[in-house]
Amino acid sequence: YLLDGNDEQVKKSIANADARVTRAKAQLATRIIRALKDGTVADIRLEQGKMIQPGEKIATIVDPGVEPEINCFLPGKDRPRLHEGMELQVAIQGYTKTPEYVKITYVGSEVISGAAAANVLGTELSETLGKQLQGGNWVLVKARLPKTFKTDHDTLRYHHGMTAQTEVKIKDKPFIVTVIPALEGHVPGSGD
Repeated sequence: YLLDGNDEQVKKSIANADARVTRAKAQLATRIIRALKDGTVADIRLEQGKMIQPGEKIATIVDPGVEPEINCFLPGKDRPRLHEGMELQVAIQGYTKTPEYVKITYVGSEVISGAAAANVLGTELSETLGKQLQGGNWVLVKARLPKTFKTDHDTLRYHHGMTAQTEVKIKDKPFIVTVIPALEGHVPGSGD
């Protein structure tokens, strides 16, 4: 075309190539996923090579500055005694550090089965933690974590998929009952 701008065969070839480029861009645009808002990706639910369906949740975008949130499952039998504002002890597995103490921000209204709890986690985490939840009844509890945690040598950020051991103190017991459990019910304040 640069050599002969009047060559009709070259013009058709260029128009055809331009149409193919336009179709390829349109096809590529159907494969691009854009977030609906600005923020930080906190939860990615994609697996390499796995097809995704329209409307399927693939990631969570959190607003800038929002503290990480932990979802934990506590025994369903304790649901009546759990409430927002209680202190939750969180020990991140695999790190040598003192546990974090955070306030519970949400307590599920229902006791759910292990299978339902695994569904809450999403497919990639349910494969890892689902077996631990099977055979029990659970209540979903959430709490906000600080943005970072300190180990012996580093300050690190929390990431989706990290596992933790959590505990909530449901009731106080006198020290002697903790040491000698058989005294529970016989020592004032231990049988509440």
